[in-house]
Amino acid sequence: MAPAADDPPPHPFCRGRATRNRPSPPRRGLPGDPLPDRAASRVPPIPLGGVRSEPHFPIARRIGWRCAHPHSWVTASFAPRKVNFKPMNRIALTLPDGSVRELASGATGADLAESISRSLAKSALAVEVDGVLRDLNEPFEGNGTVEIVTRKHGRALELIRHDAAHALAEAAKELYPDIQITIGPVIENGFYYDFSRTEPFTPDDLARLEHRMAEIVDRDEPVRREVWDRDEAARFFEAHGERYKAEIIRDIPAGERISLYRQGEFVDLCRGPHLPSTGRLGKAFKLMSVAGAYWRGDHRNEMLQRIYGTAWRDASELQAHLDHLKEVELRDHRRLGREM
Repeated sequence: MAPAADDPPPHPFCRGRATRNRPSPPRRGLPGDPLPDRAASRVPPIPLGGVRSEPHFPIARRIGWRCAHPHSWVTASFAPRKVNFKPMNRIALTLPDGSVRELASGATGADLAESISRSLAKSALAVEVDGVLRDLNEPFEGNGTVEIVTRKHGRALELIRHDAAHALAEAAKELYPDIQITIGPVIENGFYYDFSRTEPFTPDDLARLEHRMAEIVDRDEPVRREVWDRDEAARFFEAHGERYKAEIIRDIPAGERISLYRQGEFVDLCRGPHLPSTGRLGKAFKLMSVAGAYWRGDHRNEMLQRIYGTAWRDASELQAHLDHLKEVELRDHRRLGREM
């Protein structure tokens, strides 16, 4: 293509080839070539500990047009941007081996476990802070001595059995919507939960409840702690027909905030702590028996139905416990036989 009339003449070293929009390759200067203004392309150094003191500094680059002369320059100026770094509050957490990990303020036990290893984050159940069990998703309040609680931890059974009681209550509300829940604490080797129901529980009911508990574990529902105003929480349970829960809340001093735990559609009054999800509970549990119990232990109150259960870390521990109970029962029968 012939050059336009207003185009500059081609440079001798271009040999007549068009190089529009393509910069020419660098080459050494020849005798007689004008020297470039290298002072314009020199970038001032950056002083230590700060940004450039000059408001603008030039940056030079070459451009090409058909036949780009090697010494054609254009300069552009850019204003430097000053970045202000805000200091981040940190907390120091001392682990059982004496090492210290620093995390950002507001970090949780889950964040701490993740910072150590992914496997620990997957197996973590809760966190012990200065000897007190707390939810894995609860933010740390400050520096302290912490330990991640897994299934091998000595206090893991307390958490597992507590969550098994909540899973039982959730299963009962799903299978029998008219039932009222009351309390469900942890006891030696297991747990129980008291229910208000007109019809008595049967062995078939226990089997159904146990099967539904296993389904709740499979759902892996997140367990979240919510802080409520006392009167608001009482009205919530009264609106859902849970007069026993509302009565417990009304006995709490006025103005005190209380904690509720939500898993799926089920909400229960509880101080906690709890597992991060129902999936961490596992299926090493079994419902054992049904008994009667007066509300709040007072014979003048309504008779409730108490379901007893047991829960363990894994299936082998559960089976060992059941075998032990059979052996104890067998020994009692032998003793009674000798006495008769």
